[in-house]
Amino acid sequence: MTEICKKVSNALLCMQRNSWEQAITAFVFMQMDEINLVNLIVHDAIVRQADDGRLGMMYGEMSSTDGMAMVEPLLFCLSSARKPSYKLALDKVKEWIFNNAPKDQNGIFYHLIDKKEIWVDSMFMAPPACAALGNVKLGYHQICGFREYLFDTQAQVYRHIWDNETKQFKDDTFWGVGNGWAACGI
Repeated sequence: MTEICKKVSNALLCMQRNSWEQAITAFVFMQMDEINLVNLIVHDAIVRQADDGRLGMMYGEMSSTDGMAMVEPLLFCLSSARKPSYKLALDKVKEWIFNNAPKDQNGIFYHLIDKKEIWVDSMFMAPPACAALGNVKLGYHQICGFREYLFDTQAQVYRHIWDNETKQFKDDTFWGVGNGWAACGI
């Protein structure tokens, strides 16, 4: 690791992170082959796993899908470290994803546990987690559903948030970061 990477890594590791930020951090360290750091980050996400199975929950997080982004780093660590706590965490998050996470009438994940909202952010979290857990069909179904709700065919980009109760966009912006989430999730 270069000196600048060490400094940035140390600064990053000193910060508290939300579940999705924790996952992004793990992905960065996976790319850098920093296995020990990935294990530490996964361990922290497991310690902060909600009773319902969502990984890395902090600050009363209400996200249904953000913690799903930790599935791939968890599987990465499980492939080399057969820790019982990792297996238990995996079983809990699988139960959340496949059986308990809130979904619309067509099985598309709501982004929050307490609101019927479809967010473009979830495209980064949910489809890859479903595929990594062996349910590629569900991952593909999520992509198609998010596209149906959020994709603007005229502008050829995704909008941010659909409210499934009011049947209108809560945030209809063409959010650049959100479109980045969509691209990464696909």
